[in-house]
Amino acid sequence: MSNKETLTLAYPIELGDKTTITEIQLDKRIKGKHLRSITDAQTELEQGLGLLSSLSGLEPDIIDEMDEADIKAGIAIIKKNREKTQDH
Repeated sequence: MSNKETLTLAYPIELGDKTTITEIQLDKRIKGKHLRSITDAQTELEQGLGLLSSLSGLEPDIIDEMDEADIKAGIAIIKKNREKTQDH
């Protein structure tokens, strides 16, 4: 069983060096290091963005370029995976 989940971006991210990100791999399990990355987050949105960055290993400035639809899809994956692990 894979410990990553793929988020295929509806709106790929174009980076300055002509690289295009079309999908993001998210860790399925949230660990202390991921939670530590959102300790200063003041809103649920900031927490979601912080977790997207931490769970994907992408820098926050790349996450900042994500379309709102892809952000919502990524946060939905994180919430789903959190619910699964809290059931155990």
